Amino acid sequence: MSGERKTRFLPGVVFLLAAVVLFMSIAASTGAAKELRALVYLLPGEDMTGHFLFLGALAFASGLAFIGRERDRQWRQWGRVVLVLLLMSTLEESSQLLLTRRTFSLVDLGANYAGVLLFASLAFAMRWSSAPLPVVATEGPVG
Repeated sequence: MSGERKTRFLPGVVFLLAAVVLFMSIAASTGAAKELRALVYLLPGEDMTGHFLFLGALAFASGLAFIGRERDRQWRQWGRVVLVLLLMSTLEESSQLLLTRRTFSLVDLGANYAGVLLFASLAFAMRWSSAPLPVVATEGPVG
């Protein structure tokens, strides 16, 4: 099975994880799914760990799905993945300034950023190490 066929499902995983993150945000904003939120508070570090892991999982799957195998383009693709997720995270956390049930937190935002940067970088490293080296053309014999 080729590498591209193995990763064909990844955009779907990204969509699913984004839906979970969105659901968690809406549930927290409306007071729904208290049992699910209570599970997050069982983690060491509680809510902050949840932010780190949920956004990290989304960043990791996004990195694997959207960072290609061409080395000369991977940095740019990694930057786009990270930028989109950091902007999304900032907008979500900033929206809490307008909501009565939620509280804006720089700690939560920092945990989101740390999760995105760490896990997107891990995905990048995996893509980079499996990418073929670029072929460099030379003129004439070398040596």
